Amino acid sequence: MKNKNKLKLFGIIAAVAMIGFSMAACDDGGNVGGGGGVSMSVTVSGIPSNYEDIAFLEILPLGGGAVISEWSATISGGSVTFTGFGTPGSYMLDLILLAPDEFGLARVWYTLAPANLNAGSNLIPFNSFIFVQ
Repeated sequence: MKNKNKLKLFGIIAAVAMIGFSMAACDDGGNVGGGGGVSMSVTVSGIPSNYEDIAFLEILPLGGGAVISEWSATISGGSVTFTGFGTPGSYMLDLILLAPDEFGLARVWYTLAPANLNAGSNLIPFNSFIFVQ
């Protein structure tokens, strides 16, 4: 009887430890740099008028790795501002815009690396990005 109780206790401890480690390893995926940080914004200016009103920005750590953040925002007057929280540093930015084509809307992808993002506002001209597809 005692061995059965010890085995159950060991199983419960192992399960709790696995759940705890899994939760500690999870990233919320909503912040530049993960884990909070400072208030940051990225404004892309000079966007041509042929693009639809929604833009998407994907932020990746320079040198590869997992996506740190994906933001979407509305284009207004040729500019779009993405806001969030993160850690200042060098990133690769993937800007996705939507353009009308014969089938509806096509995704148009631009990239910029390195993009050195600071705390507060970051202004990046659209012509700094390189067309990908």
